[in-house]
Amino acid sequence: MSPRTPVANRPRESKSAAVRAALANPSRRQLSKWERERRQRRLLVSAAGALLVVVVLVVAFGAVRELVWRPNEPAAWVYDEKIPLGALVQRMKPQIAAIDAELARLATDPSSVNPSGSTSPQSIQQQIQTLQNQRLTAADQVLTDMIDEELVRLELERRGLRVTPEEITERINVDLARARRPPEQPTPTTPPPTPAPGTFPSPTVPPTLTASEFETAYQDLLQRINFTDAQYRAYTEAILQKEKLRAALAADIPTVQEQVHVRRLTVGTQEEATAALAQIRTGEKTLEELAREKSLDLTSRNAGGDLGWLPRGIESTQFDDAAFRLQIGEISEPVVTPQGFEILELLGKETRPVSPDQLDRLSLRRMEQWLRQAREDPAVRRELTGDRREWVLRQTGILGRGQSGPLSNLPRGF
Repeated sequence: MSPRTPVANRPRESKSAAVRAALANPSRRQLSKWERERRQRRLLVSAAGALLVVVVLVVAFGAVRELVWRPNEPAAWVYDEKIPLGALVQRMKPQIAAIDAELARLATDPSSVNPSGSTSPQSIQQQIQTLQNQRLTAADQVLTDMIDEELVRLELERRGLRVTPEEITERINVDLARARRPPEQPTPTTPPPTPAPGTFPSPTVPPTLTASEFETAYQDLLQRINFTDAQYRAYTEAILQKEKLRAALAADIPTVQEQVHVRRLTVGTQEEATAALAQIRTGEKTLEELAREKSLDLTSRNAGGDLGWLPRGIESTQFDDAAFRLQIGEISEPVVTPQGFEILELLGKETRPVSPDQLDRLSLRRMEQWLRQAREDPAVRRELTGDRREWVLRQTGILGRGQSGPLSNLPRGF
């Protein structure tokens, strides 16, 4: 029997050969381990796939919400008519572009923005602050305009009135012609004729442009103000609709009314009004003299407070109540009005024709009153919540992408 080879000198099997042998004839324990590892890998792959699907869905949901759902969310409701956020953004963009252009010009050449005014650092900073405030409040101002336009459109529809495409084109033409050819001012040697008492001058025929002039001027205008044709025609249509409703509301204003001829002194405090009245009562000063010296009403100050003839509705309700109760030559006690504290002197009272200027002012007041009442209807609802406002400001470039801040905390209607 041959001697056994020592273990230390026995040839060693390679490790790879041992692994191959184990793989060729695995034990139960090895098979169970491999099965667990396969299940774990499948679970990891499934989890990674599910996570990827969730991420894609979240991104897709965000994109759909931003690009599809958000633009259709309401900024306001006017009865059953929705004003969507997307429409508000489109209306705001040209206005924001104009404000940004002004800010850019102010930064590079202040005199181009305010050629006749002050260009001191303080003045420039005030102008910049004003423009920046306009940017931040543009959403609410534009939304108010859109609500008013919808209210006017619905009221015209109720009255059976409409603005035609031809009227829109004609108005644009007239506006462009007036901008190109401003009306000539009469020279001092040829003053305009004075109409006879009780008569008023006939309106002049507005200028117009030829077809080629119109097209050139109109395209230039659209480029300068960053409007499309559809946007500018909609803008002009809204103006005409408002004018048409204003005329309809003014149709029942009497053309002959009782009027008062009044002199007015306007001051800021009750103490000033009491002191001024004491001076008038004692004869120390006349109301005319005090009006020239200290009246806050700059329009009538140089005329010694003389307002001329006025029907009801031109001035405030408080003014009318006091003025129409006075007797000729009588001076009122101080009257609290939106302008301040007023002392009135009645110079005359009679029934007179309403002038075109008075009729225009009365129709404007009536239109303003109608709009105020219409806005207060419960069916007119603003829906510009904080997150919707931020979306609008991001879409118009007022806020950067992903930016938020104190604007989200602004109260509704800010």
